[in-house]
Amino acid sequence: MSDNLLDKLNSRIQEDILNKKRSVEEAREATGYTSHEEYFYNKLQDKIVKALCIEDINLEFIDRKMFGADVAIKIPGLLKEKGAGVYIKEVVPVLVANLQKLASPDGDFANVEHKGIYVNILLNNKYLFENIWQVVKMGTNFGQSDLFKKRSVVVDYSSPNVAKHLHAGHIRSTIIGEVLCNIYEAVGYTVHRLNYINDWGGMGYLIEGYERWGQAKSNNDELYNIYQIYRRGEKLAGSEADFNLLTPEVADELASYYGIFSSFSEFKERFEDFKNSANSRFKNLEAGAEMEFALWSKMREWSLEEFDKFYGAMGIKHDYTVGESFYAKRAKDLVEDRLSTGEVVLFTDSLAESEINHLKGLLEVGELTEARFKQLCDEVRDDIGACFVILDNHKRLLVKKSNGATLYAVRDLAGIEHRIDTFRPARLIYETAEEQIEYFKELFEATHVLNLDHNREVTLTHLAHGFYVDTETGKKLASREGAESVGNLITESTKYFRVKYDKREGDLYHLSSEEKDANSAKLAVGSITFNDIKQDKRFAISLDRDTQKSIKNFEESGGAYIMYSLARARSIMRKAGVNPAEAIVGVEDFKDMTEDEIAISKRLGQLPNVILRSAVEDNPATLANYLLTLANDYNGYYERSKVLEDGKLPYPHRLLITSAVAQVLANGLKICHAEAPEVI
Repeated sequence: MSDNLLDKLNSRIQEDILNKKRSVEEAREATGYTSHEEYFYNKLQDKIVKALCIEDINLEFIDRKMFGADVAIKIPGLLKEKGAGVYIKEVVPVLVANLQKLASPDGDFANVEHKGIYVNILLNNKYLFENIWQVVKMGTNFGQSDLFKKRSVVVDYSSPNVAKHLHAGHIRSTIIGEVLCNIYEAVGYTVHRLNYINDWGGMGYLIEGYERWGQAKSNNDELYNIYQIYRRGEKLAGSEADFNLLTPEVADELASYYGIFSSFSEFKERFEDFKNSANSRFKNLEAGAEMEFALWSKMREWSLEEFDKFYGAMGIKHDYTVGESFYAKRAKDLVEDRLSTGEVVLFTDSLAESEINHLKGLLEVGELTEARFKQLCDEVRDDIGACFVILDNHKRLLVKKSNGATLYAVRDLAGIEHRIDTFRPARLIYETAEEQIEYFKELFEATHVLNLDHNREVTLTHLAHGFYVDTETGKKLASREGAESVGNLITESTKYFRVKYDKREGDLYHLSSEEKDANSAKLAVGSITFNDIKQDKRFAISLDRDTQKSIKNFEESGGAYIMYSLARARSIMRKAGVNPAEAIVGVEDFKDMTEDEIAISKRLGQLPNVILRSAVEDNPATLANYLLTLANDYNGYYERSKVLEDGKLPYPHRLLITSAVAQVLANGLKICHAEAPEVI
């Protein structure tokens, strides 16, 4: 085995990855799968398909009060082929005639009729009762399905940087990524949760800076301070104009870091000395030198400790935490190997000349301005001596600088190859901010150019989210500001809900202090998470600079409302003092269902397909808004139809409906990473 300490570490990491992979796969199989075909909606569709001998059916639930029916169906293919007129005149009557054979007082369908391009079906209450009963019988499994059984998905989310604080983009990525993982698991995928941290680029500067300026504290704040000192020096060494604006106080501060200087040229010399030393440190680190490796390892742990505080507060745990360092050697080997095959290209003078000629052509036809042409030509000349993957439309992905240094892009490429080889996923997903859309397009194109998937059927997906923005100005929050705002919200939101517990009294509020703390934390995390996912992830999320206003907005965004609705349903079930299933004699209890109860029954049956649509669309908002609608439906029903009267059950079926609603809300909230307390 190599004496290189980094090589030894990465060998252990690879072993840990393989062991964890087996553990994740075994846990998924132990959980089991629920057949998607057994659900109410799917059985109903299957029944109609068999009756009509047509697969291409569009089925949707409709409002019985408005339409006098529960289900509307149409055949999109035939409608398009024949046109609306012929379809209504010739096709729909045949559909009605075939489906009317299933209609009877004791059957599933009470009535079938023609309505324009639709065939409307009125369901018997027996059928709706069986749907509610299925929810209660399946319990925590209701909503799960097996459609993607035996397929795996790797989700890369959060992905912070060593020596920096988690910023708003990382926090959004963490929340959205976690909920997506839950959704994918619910439809049968084996999900591998991966946190890919930047622990390599710039580490030479941090090591050298720590040796020169650090050691006052041993934590991530110290590393972030070193990073800021380095970035200030880099900026000033690159701009004499900025340097000339320095105040004496700032100049003295910089001198304490970089050494005494009296002119721009002297400062630049001091910074170059630091930079050269930093580069030497990084070369030592790459070679696995003991001193640099030991300090790098400590720095990495300091950052991970800070990140874990946030993950712990949010109740999030990744399966794998893998750094760029793990792919450093793989990346270098990848470049060298693909240079020999010609898939990675050394950008020569002749290639540069060819590219400049192409740019001249664009200039001549007016597709480029003179200023843009000059800028692109300068970039082309700067690229001479570097290595690229050549993409379509004269684009190129830089993988190795002319000085021999590899970039994070090639480490990402090495990461893609490793993940595909290791996990054999059906999908490889990256959840990051929208500003990286173009980067991932080029990265995925380069993956195909280099055939890093080795012709396996794997879908590469970049899921982009919007930024956190200031409520008043609409402007993107600064990285540090976003991190502090959201981190503070977790703490302050927990306090907010704790105060609410202390103000409420009664039979249900004799909780211990520890129970109140735990429940308050659940409400805080659930509210913050739900606020983040209730709208399309591509949109921005507003944060108020007034923390208390943000907390109130989070509470009102819907997560807490759903939790309160669930708590109300659970309270009714406790007060009833009987098992909802035992309170029901049978279908006769559902003979005279109200319109509210019919609507809720149909709504409950939609959960499995709502989760499926959320997974297919990669959109948690679909599930979040379904839960909000169900909670609203139930609260309206509760106000109009009391379940208990003087502690008795005059209508036992209402308790079963309440039990089913509670189960669906609990199942959905859990997927949304918003576990509800038993008592609120």
